[in-house]
Amino acid sequence: EKVPDRDAALQALRELKGLAVSHDLYVEEKKAEGSQRQELAKQREKIVAERSTKMSELQKTFTQGLTNLDRQATGYVLEDLLRELFGLFDIDYRRPYKTAVEQIDGHVNFEGFDYIVEARWRKDQPTEAEISGFQGKVERKLESTRGLFVAVQGVRHEVVNSFSGRGCNIIIMDGFDLAQILEGRVDLRDALKFKIEKAAQEGRAFVSLGEFQR
Repeated sequence: EKVPDRDAALQALRELKGLAVSHDLYVEEKKAEGSQRQELAKQREKIVAERSTKMSELQKTFTQGLTNLDRQATGYVLEDLLRELFGLFDIDYRRPYKTAVEQIDGHVNFEGFDYIVEARWRKDQPTEAEISGFQGKVERKLESTRGLFVAVQGVRHEVVNSFSGRGCNIIIMDGFDLAQILEGRVDLRDALKFKIEKAAQEGRAFVSLGEFQR
């Protein structure tokens, strides 16, 4: 009551009260953000752990398939393995389906492009005619459609060269590539980007993940 400027003193008290309230709100907000970060970190750890467990299971399935002499059975195993693998990386994978004239082993959409999938796990490496037949399936779809040819047994160098260069619209993945991904050495998304970039920049239908550098 004895201050020279009572109104100014009251205004100063109001401002101080406002600052105190704002500070408390700020502190509470920071506490809430901290709790959210901790919860998100826990969720990420859980997702990583679950993915690691599932990847180990898929790797075991793949290893067992290498000694299975029933090639038809391993073909079905590969189709299921690819679907589950892509799912772990949040890439939608459509199961095998049939059109009026052909069998499609799978379909994925990655970075805005559609990919028709061919899954091969046979005794012999695919011939040029077999890959050409797959390329025909790709070319009968929408113009921007590409192909992902997965051949666990690999593809001969001279056959790969037949589908490299100008107009390259398929990428090839072999058993070594698949093993690298399942062992966690290369992230699936990084592997696909790497192969796509090599096909786009150098016209190479197949480039081994052995050349991949983090």
